[in-house]
Amino acid sequence: MPTLTRKEAPESSKDYSDVLDFVSSEKLSIPDLWWFHRIDVGMKRRTLHCLGYWTAFGKRLMDIVISAVAIVLLLPVMVCVAIAVKLTSKGPIIFSQTRVGLNLRQPGKDRRLENVGPPEGEEDRRDPEADRRRAFTYGRHFTLYKFRTMRTDAEKDGAQFAVAGDNRVTSIGRFLRKTR
Repeated sequence: MPTLTRKEAPESSKDYSDVLDFVSSEKLSIPDLWWFHRIDVGMKRRTLHCLGYWTAFGKRLMDIVISAVAIVLLLPVMVCVAIAVKLTSKGPIIFSQTRVGLNLRQPGKDRRLENVGPPEGEEDRRDPEADRRRAFTYGRHFTLYKFRTMRTDAEKDGAQFAVAGDNRVTSIGRFLRKTR
């Protein structure tokens, strides 16, 4: 099997197509790399915060439109599930639970704002105004709503993990949990 030397290797552009052409012309034994030419190593990672105003606005608009269409399409299924939950058990149809966001951080408890300072002989590179945690919902409380799958008094003795064959799970709840 021929080997690729530095002198023979073509200079590569960003899409690597000339490298793939060279490798395929030399009959080298390599796996099929159909996806390889799509890699753009020089491109920075895109996040919502580096998008322009109109691009971010367009993304948000598209998110809202797609969500609205999905809700309209799934509404008949959700109504059937709500009726089934109500007919098979007493109590509310919707279960709500307050949870804490990622990293368990609470607003206003940023330890970097304490006057600790950098190690001796080094400058402080931290910027308290550019804290990425403030941009997202890290540590903020949010309320989760879902169809109720357990009896209303399921956690009267405290929170417990559900186990296989748990008698707190309703009949329709068992089906809903299997078909998440």
